Amino acid sequence: LACLLCSFIFWGFIKLSQENLVEVRYKVRTGSVPEDIFISAMQKPAVNIKFSSTGARLLLSGMLKKTGIVNVDFSHLTKSGSTDSASYFITSESIKRILLSDAGQNLDIVAVRPDTLFFLAQKAVERKVPVHVNKADIVLPQGYKIYNEIKSEPDSVIIKVPKESADIINKAHVDVSGIGKLEQSIERRFSLSLKEDLDNYTINPKIVKLSIPVEKYTEKSLEVKISVVCENVYYSIEEYSELRLMPSKTIINCLVALKDYHELSAEMFVVGVECEDFITDDKESKLQLRLYEYPDNVIINSVSPEQVDYILLK
Repeated sequence: LACLLCSFIFWGFIKLSQENLVEVRYKVRTGSVPEDIFISAMQKPAVNIKFSSTGARLLLSGMLKKTGIVNVDFSHLTKSGSTDSASYFITSESIKRILLSDAGQNLDIVAVRPDTLFFLAQKAVERKVPVHVNKADIVLPQGYKIYNEIKSEPDSVIIKVPKESADIINKAHVDVSGIGKLEQSIERRFSLSLKEDLDNYTINPKIVKLSIPVEKYTEKSLEVKISVVCENVYYSIEEYSELRLMPSKTIINCLVALKDYHELSAEMFVVGVECEDFITDDKESKLQLRLYEYPDNVIINSVSPEQVDYILLK
C-alpha cells in the first residue's frame, strides 16, 4: 500500500511538471462606466483564453479557481467616434495584460480569441415618470371590482434611458402578473419595467409598494329627478315653469360596493337636459339626458330612458 501511494504521488508530480495547453472561456464585464452613458457589447462579451503552463504553475496562479470573468475597466476601452452613440473596442493584447496583472507571471497566454471586442456607448438621460398599473392585468372573481384608485408608493420613479429613446418613454409599468384572483384588498411590493423594446435602461427604485383596494359589488337602481342645466348650473325642473318633461324622472342602474349600498342615494346623482337644447331647437321632439355627476366608486350600467319628451308652454 505504501509503494502504491508513492507511485501515485510520483505520477502526480510528473503530471504537474509537464507543460499543458488549457483553453478557458471568460465572460467580459465592463466596470467604472460613466453615469451618463450606457455601454453594451456589439457581439457576445466573451473571449477564449489559451494558456501554456505546467499544472503546478496553473494551481499556483489560481487561474483554475477563477470564476471565468474578465473585469475590464471603462478606461481600458479605446473610443472610435465622437457622436452620442460612439463605438469602443479593446484588443486581445489589452485583455492579456489585464489577465496577467491579475494572475501574476506564472502563466503563458498563447492566444486570445477573438482578436478585438467592440462595444457601443449610448448617451444616457434621466427622466421622472409616473408609475402605471394596467387594471386589466388584475384578475378579479365575478362580482369583485377595484374600489377607488390603486396607490403606488412612490408614485413616480427616475428612469435612465438612451437619449434617442427618451421622448417615447412616459411611464414605468408595474408587473402584476402572477398574483392570482383577488377577493380582498392587498398591499404588496412589485417590480417595475419599461414596456418599450430597449436594450439598456435603469429604474430607481426598481420596486414599488402597491395598495390595491378590492370590494364585492352588487346592483342597485335609483329613481333620480331630471334637472335642467344652464351654463353648468343645475336647476330643478320646478324652476322652469315653461318646460314640461315626460317623464320627469329617470332610473339609474349601477354597481355599488356592498359596504356603500345603504349610503348610496338619488341625491348623489345629477341627470339633466341642457337648456340650450330646448331654447335653440324646438324642432326636436325629444331631449337627450346627460349624466353630470355620480359617486366615484359607482359603475353606471344604464340610464333609462336616455331621452325624454318635452313641451314648451307659451
